Amino acid sequence: MSRGLPLSEAMAHVGLKRRTFDSLIRPRVTPIRVGTSLIFDVYDLDRAFDELKAASQAPDTSASASEPAQNARRNGRPIPQKGVEPWADQHGGSTPTKAVPGRSTRSGAALDFASAVSQVLAKRRPG
Repeated sequence: MSRGLPLSEAMAHVGLKRRTFDSLIRPRVTPIRVGTSLIFDVYDLDRAFDELKAASQAPDTSASASEPAQNARRNGRPIPQKGVEPWADQHGGSTPTKAVPGRSTRSGAALDFASAVSQVLAKRRPG
């Protein structure tokens, strides 16, 4: 195995995909630019991976003692508290918020059958 790895092989070396590699490993290592390629040192990648491993095994002191175990950290991510962040901003709708069952929400009055037939006959071409 060579000491310098291009980006794709560096990602495979630590076993991460592009976005995760860019967010977790890339800030911890300094690549060498060779032409248009970036070359990563295997020793730097191993060191950065060891730092991540040590950080993930460190005891988490952010959880309070009163917090139940089911609300503890999972997969390295904290569980957000309910009601802290709304899912989406509430925007006013373009239609009335309360609709009466069985009634049309169209603004125009419904055409009766005779007026509909007269409109169709008026559009017909003679002949």
